[in-house]
Amino acid sequence: MTHRLREGDAARADVKHPPAGDDTLGMEAIEGPLAPTGGAGVSVQERESAVLVELHELPLPALRRRHELLEAELRRVAYWQRLLRARHDLLVAGTVLPDELSVPLEAAAHEGPLEQHLDAEAGVAGAVTGPGHLLRTLVLPARAGAEGPSRLAELQDAEGRLAAYARAVGAERGLAAQVLAERRGVLFGAGPVTS
Repeated sequence: MTHRLREGDAARADVKHPPAGDDTLGMEAIEGPLAPTGGAGVSVQERESAVLVELHELPLPALRRRHELLEAELRRVAYWQRLLRARHDLLVAGTVLPDELSVPLEAAAHEGPLEQHLDAEAGVAGAVTGPGHLLRTLVLPARAGAEGPSRLAELQDAEGRLAAYARAVGAERGLAAQVLAERRGVLFGAGPVTS
């Protein structure tokens, strides 16, 4: 496994040398080439174990920094997911045209909050009586184009790819959090966390 320095890693020499008497070449002759980078033939548990070893080798400040970077990336991913969902909703709303908001006068109590709001709005020059008056022009596209279905497919594809990326970042952050919890347990006398 090669070690590449990442942001937050301390600059140090690679300490992952093969153990004495490493039998890797003999195994490759029998079973075929091994995939040390997590490719075909490497189980999820082996890959996770290798990541845990790498995380355990990091100095505590570098481990904390990596965890913080992954947390920040998850926040950015969540923001982009909200943007994609909003764009998706706007595309659908521009095609299907949502119901207009209308003031439910029969549901408003005499001198209640809704009636007070409408009275206040009526006193403003050029104000409209209902909240939905300008929403259509402010929020929805001018007119839905013929590219709507293809844009919808593109958005759904982007949502799927972003969700897969979010799962990978979340899994990586979970492993970093696990090692941080183990380190804290050792520091405070609780011992390592076992699963």
